[in-house]
Amino acid sequence: MVVTDGDGEKHNIKVSTYNYYFAVYYNNLKQSQSYYSQYGIEGGSDVDFEKAFKKQTTEDEDGKKITWAEKAENAVLDNIKEVYGYYYAAVKANDGKEPEITEEQQKELDETLDSYKDSAKQNGFTLSAYLMAAMGDGVDAETFTREATVAYISENYQENYQEDLSNKEYTEDEYKDYLKKHEDELESVDVKFFEASNEDDAKAFVDELNEDGSNFAELAVKYADEDDKDTYKDEVETTYKDATRSVFTNLGAAISVADEKKEKDDNEETKETYPGFDWLFSKKRAAGDKKAYSTSVVYIVKPVNLSDTKTVNVRHILIQAEKKNDEGETENVKLSEANGKQRKAAKEKAESILKEYNDGKKTEEAFADLAKKYSSDGNASDGGIYENVVPNQMVSSFNAWCFDSSRKSGDVEIVKTEFGYHIIYYVSKGDLPAWKYTAQQAMASETSSNTFEELKKKFKIKKAYPGACYFEIDTDIDR
Repeated sequence: MVVTDGDGEKHNIKVSTYNYYFAVYYNNLKQSQSYYSQYGIEGGSDVDFEKAFKKQTTEDEDGKKITWAEKAENAVLDNIKEVYGYYYAAVKANDGKEPEITEEQQKELDETLDSYKDSAKQNGFTLSAYLMAAMGDGVDAETFTREATVAYISENYQENYQEDLSNKEYTEDEYKDYLKKHEDELESVDVKFFEASNEDDAKAFVDELNEDGSNFAELAVKYADEDDKDTYKDEVETTYKDATRSVFTNLGAAISVADEKKEKDDNEETKETYPGFDWLFSKKRAAGDKKAYSTSVVYIVKPVNLSDTKTVNVRHILIQAEKKNDEGETENVKLSEANGKQRKAAKEKAESILKEYNDGKKTEEAFADLAKKYSSDGNASDGGIYENVVPNQMVSSFNAWCFDSSRKSGDVEIVKTEFGYHIIYYVSKGDLPAWKYTAQQAMASETSSNTFEELKKKFKIKKAYPGACYFEIDTDIDR
């Protein structure tokens, strides 16, 4: 094959590359179908792996009847075109030199090859012979390593480009223009909020609610399900500051649900209406307004506004409760799923880590090292960093601590949530108000999507004969 990159330069692609990507496509397809079948979920492909691809028909994106062999080839060529297109862009951006992959990626690749070596040895193969038997002609150890490296470089180029865009600065006019078009998504309210089990409870809640809202938390405990009563004793569980529409949507709140009745716009297209949001985010609202909307109970603290609350940067160490599973292995669980002994052990571990921090240098770098060592959160390897956190992004207690007006750089404290004990280090406020940061990320994402779409349109791939005669059509990796 020949790939033409975004600058019109042509690059030769080996048959072994096609066979590698075909094997990846084939096995992903097979694993996907197995998943759908195992769990009885509709939506899997109509391919029959007991038959040759070239003897089965399906439809392409335009509804045209094609063989599965044709569909697979189209998908594989598209994948190669995209991966190699970005790979060549990455090389050019690096002054014509191939960029290095990360240490973590190299480790992952080495571990994968070691795993294949063990499988090959168990089956009496050399590594290259094993890979070629599994993935097709020419896919030896060298080819496998090469294709994995190219894919990493391509992926890194895209991620780095998007990361650069995420820090792009926009003019005030650009922010104003975005705000004008997306005000509904960016404006927020400060409220006390509770989702009742039924509409009768919601109405009773509002009837008993004091005019100043002072007994809101007390009523939340009263009307909460038995298992949640202790949780609602903490007032932060019903307090939402700088809450946008998306916050209530993510909560699954009744007030965020579209009306069953729909209206048509000027173009005769169906448009959903949101009467709950129409009330909550109305300019007519005032502090002290209260309402039971279906099962949602709302008390207005501050009516709709464009908040100037800035994002925050924090690091944290998550310590979860641990228990033994049926196989006797230790696994992490939420505090709500742990017994008293397990919760106590998690708390004591968090306290000991905090003591280790306080007995040490007490710097952000020292805290990051402890996060890498102890945290069970997915960002542990990054030192537990969360940058540009927006209001209500985190669970209630975590959120309340982060956005406490008295918070200052270097503050460290243990905060308990349903997930475990969080040792949080407050780094600083972000540079932008939350609404502006949200707008900036949205504009950057749109720019990135448009740029990549334009770049992809420039990538071309063409099959060369007789090389294409050696493309895999049906293969399998069953180990």
